[in-house]
Amino acid sequence: MTRRGLQITLGVLWLIDAGLQFQPAMFSGRLAADVLSPAAAGQASFVSAPVEHVAHLVSEHPAAFNAAFACLQLAIGVGLLLRRAVVPALFVSIAWAFAVWYLGEGLGGLTGSNAALLTGAPGAALLYAVLAAGAWPGASSGSRDLQPAAWLAFAWAVYWVGGAILQLWHGPRTGPDLAATVAEGANGAPGWLGRFDFSAARSVGHVGAAVLDGFVALQVLIGLAAFTPARLRQVAAVVGALICCGFWIVGGGFSQLFGGHATDPGTAPLVVVLAIAIYDTGVSSRPPWLSC
Repeated sequence: MTRRGLQITLGVLWLIDAGLQFQPAMFSGRLAADVLSPAAAGQASFVSAPVEHVAHLVSEHPAAFNAAFACLQLAIGVGLLLRRAVVPALFVSIAWAFAVWYLGEGLGGLTGSNAALLTGAPGAALLYAVLAAGAWPGASSGSRDLQPAAWLAFAWAVYWVGGAILQLWHGPRTGPDLAATVAEGANGAPGWLGRFDFSAARSVGHVGAAVLDGFVALQVLIGLAAFTPARLRQVAAVVGALICCGFWIVGGGFSQLFGGHATDPGTAPLVVVLAIAIYDTGVSSRPPWLSC
């Protein structure tokens, strides 16, 4: 993937977000009640207070606010697809993504009691900002063909090692806890997916602590593999992408895309994009100034 390819990918994702924002339900009180307010539940006061304030403001004029949100995301998506508008589109996308991450996603639930990769932490909006920064055009005339920024490998490591820490901190630590988390993801899912989630919850309910500890270790290995030779890094990228897709389906309910009030595809597609971005990039073993 080149930087231009990453820009186009992000542009398509922003257009999908805009399409989701244009759903009829988003122009009603459901935007505040079903999307914004839940992000404040169980969060620290410095997160919940501003999120609840924004939810209150949006609830007074949901149609106007939602139209503005949708049009802004549509403009970002179109801007990223147009080469001449890439830089301002990336700048606006980063600023908007951080605003959404704080005021719309409640920092991805990181200050709550159930933050884990399985539940969508650290939030899709943060990954939008990270990927946009990694897609920023280079200074050379041929920058359109440059690979994404090499530091995205550090972002990959932080995501997975951070996920392991979240798992140890307040993620599901027993089989019944894991089963409850998976079953909760069935809320709002279509019947066939809900039945699948409940079946999966029954299966993982007997998982022992040793298996969960092993998964924590696996997350650390996937993250640290970003600094290993190409073959190991590529294996870790594929395994990590598959795990996130599994989270997206089992317990994540496809980020409620079928519920009529999803505003983005969730974290999993963005982690897959990050995996593709680091697949052939990795971390250079030489200092940047020796590569000139």
